[in-house]
Amino acid sequence: MSNIMSETSPYAEFLTPAEVVVLTGYKAKSKQVEHLRKQGIPFRLNGRNEPIVLRQALLGAKQQHSGVSQVKTRWQSPMLSNSA
Repeated sequence: MSNIMSETSPYAEFLTPAEVVVLTGYKAKSKQVEHLRKQGIPFRLNGRNEPIVLRQALLGAKQQHSGVSQVKTRWQSPMLSNSA
């Protein structure tokens, strides 16, 4: 029996069902969905109501929280910034 989730598989961009269990800590689909929503992890439900998570969604979240400071400057009107 072949493993459809191999590294050369087009499905490798998605977490496996086992990885979703590890990520969420739950086997029940409803609890997985609840946890993913609480954590703000984007996902889609497939035809069997299983959460499908893109690996890239987690990699992006990891890069955002990696300790690298991302300073956002607040918008200020040019009229205010030129005042004395």
